[in-house]
Amino acid sequence: GSDADMRTFHTALYHSLIMPSRFSDVDGRYRGMDGEVHTTDFDYLTDLSLWDTFRTLHPLWILAYPEHQRSTLHSLVRMQADGGSLPRWPLGHGYTGGMVGSPAQQLFAESYLKGLDGWDPEAAYNAAIPASFGTQPNVQRAGIDAYLTEGYVTAEASGQSASKTLEYAWSDHAMSLWADAMGRTDDAATLASASQAWRHLWSPEYGFFISHYADGTPVWSDDRQFDWTEDFTEGNAWHYVWGVPYDVQGLIDVQHDGDRDAFMARLTEYWDEVADEEDDLLPDDYYWHGNEPVMHYAYLASLAGERDLSAEAARWVMRNRYNDTPLGLDGNDDSGTLSAWFVLSAMGLFPVAGTADYALGSPLFERVEIDREDGSQWVVRAPGVSDDAIYIDSATVGDTPIEGGVFTHDQWAAGDLVL
Repeated sequence: GSDADMRTFHTALYHSLIMPSRFSDVDGRYRGMDGEVHTTDFDYLTDLSLWDTFRTLHPLWILAYPEHQRSTLHSLVRMQADGGSLPRWPLGHGYTGGMVGSPAQQLFAESYLKGLDGWDPEAAYNAAIPASFGTQPNVQRAGIDAYLTEGYVTAEASGQSASKTLEYAWSDHAMSLWADAMGRTDDAATLASASQAWRHLWSPEYGFFISHYADGTPVWSDDRQFDWTEDFTEGNAWHYVWGVPYDVQGLIDVQHDGDRDAFMARLTEYWDEVADEEDDLLPDDYYWHGNEPVMHYAYLASLAGERDLSAEAARWVMRNRYNDTPLGLDGNDDSGTLSAWFVLSAMGLFPVAGTADYALGSPLFERVEIDREDGSQWVVRAPGVSDDAIYIDSATVGDTPIEGGVFTHDQWAAGDLVL
């Protein structure tokens, strides 16, 4: 990589370690979510921007800073014990209720599925499962009753119902994988069914996920694809059109009747529009990298088995939304979320949060080494990569060829990722 790439990479790495905040004192005391003073033997963390950070920051921490991830998991369990519920966005010793979804569930599930040790999965599972079943005493999923009875958050039940349904479904998918891995088969089946809620929101008429009333009628009455409507949280229809990274084949089936070529054609046209759109101070209409719901879009092609377009898209975002100047971020870093995106993407990969999967992109460096706490190194090698050679012609992880665009955490544990 270039000197500028190295500066941007290490700046991003630094930014990914600024938040959250250590809230326990040197003697282990901290003020809990109940307002009382408690004592612990781990670093109690707060100011967790979970709706942002579950997508990139915490997957990076599992890889490179497991001690911080453990502290986060311990802290979340303690917050539930002290305050009665898992938080979405804890600030100091209070529940803010900020943003939507229940993203702490993805943190727990992904940590378990990737084999992180040194925490209590049973206690964490018992703390996390009430959010899915609507039994948390506070910080409840808005519209949860409709989600459980109708299969989605209806427009009558809550504002931003399209975003909430997509977020709840993603969390429930992660919970279903975790439950299955822990042998809780009944929960796994229930959660897997709930994770299909996003299918109810698809509108063939408009070609977007949009809010629906309880009788199945879509809320839209005209073409509002660029409007910030009550359907969505901080975004428009384009920002949520592919909000199901854990089931891209399902997206292809629902949106294009299983026609992968049609899916790729729309995705290609989308990236053409992204490249043509002026980058100004306002949120971008198509791809707004300064906010979280689109952060996996560059990797959709790889998740569909077509990694060349992901190489182009990921490289485009790195070159057009990051640099080594004071203007080198595309908006609020959101507790290191944008920076962690760059660190991971510069390595040529992107995690599907709440799972053990990674999608391939386009690495910037010929070699990246991650020092693991057991003394081993996890390595990415990309000999010959440059701005003139962005495509991954062949890929192996350990001794296993990667035929499409996805590999797993366990595969990477077996040997170097070679791109």
